[in-house]
Amino acid sequence: MSRHLLKFADAWTNKLEEIGEIDELEEEEQKVREEELDQWLKEYLESYRQSEREKIVRVILDSFYAELAQMPESEAKALEFSVDWALETRSLYKMFKPYLSESSASEYAKPLSKFYEIVIAEALEDSTGDEENRALVYKLKQEFEEILDIEESKRIRVR
Repeated sequence: MSRHLLKFADAWTNKLEEIGEIDELEEEEQKVREEELDQWLKEYLESYRQSEREKIVRVILDSFYAELAQMPESEAKALEFSVDWALETRSLYKMFKPYLSESSASEYAKPLSKFYEIVIAEALEDSTGDEENRALVYKLKQEFEEILDIEESKRIRVR
């Protein structure tokens, strides 16, 4: 299996380099690139059994989740770190979730759920006069609700 992991890691890295920095693109172009990456991942993993697919994507996710142990102690730096981490990790989680078992998906969702519960709620509260910022936070709120399958009754209410 380790040979497969190394092969995947190389192919994944090459594909990411080929696609480039998605976050710096306009929204429509981001969607096109994300769909291209999703399709590549689907085609790449289709020859593997489900259990092997899960092992492969868990290696990538584990490396991102290991970064949480590196969180700065300063509250301001920790907030910036957690926002950057969650925004980057949400895309991976969304892409890899179909290849995870229900229990693994739940395990990986926990830190993202905490981000949703704490940071998104606080950002919505803090953005009350800044409509542009509020719209961005609201969009992120909706993305996290979709990715994390948050039930309607547990969603953050917008006032």
